[in-house]
Amino acid sequence: MKKMKSDKEKEKFDVESKVIGLKARQHLLGADLCISLKHMAGLPLAEGSEVFVYRCTDKIIFERNQETFELPVSKVKDVLMKTSIEIQKSYSSSIGGAVGGYVLFGPLGAMVGGRTKEKESKVIDKYLIFSYVNSSDEIDFISFEATSEPKAIMFNNEYYNLKDRGRVTVEL
Repeated sequence: MKKMKSDKEKEKFDVESKVIGLKARQHLLGADLCISLKHMAGLPLAEGSEVFVYRCTDKIIFERNQETFELPVSKVKDVLMKTSIEIQKSYSSSIGGAVGGYVLFGPLGAMVGGRTKEKESKVIDKYLIFSYVNSSDEIDFISFEATSEPKAIMFNNEYYNLKDRGRVTVEL
């Protein structure tokens, strides 16, 4: 009975470990973290496509559909979060204010009560950026939009001990 249950669990794990983003897949890859982000640039994928990013001790794995890209930590130069703050202005007019203004003060009251008002809101976009040395020994970047993924901050220099690698001089 116990062997049958074990065989079913193994079969279930084998199936689930092939599905990107699932815990079984994360476990199979040896990753301690998996997040879903929108690709911006750096991989041969469409901008805005959903990519699962796995944090392993020796590499970072990027998966989308049937494609897997591995970035060895030895090639990573920097991992950082950047923000983009955009102030959006919107204009709205108050129909209720126009009706109330008309009832109280006539046509002039309707114009004043229904005038357009400016509203301002801040939109903060977050980006996760990996800087690395590519196969041509040039510095390259992979970036993702990470605004809706709070765990993206867990990819950082401290986790990979990048600050302990020493200074590198790059000739331009």
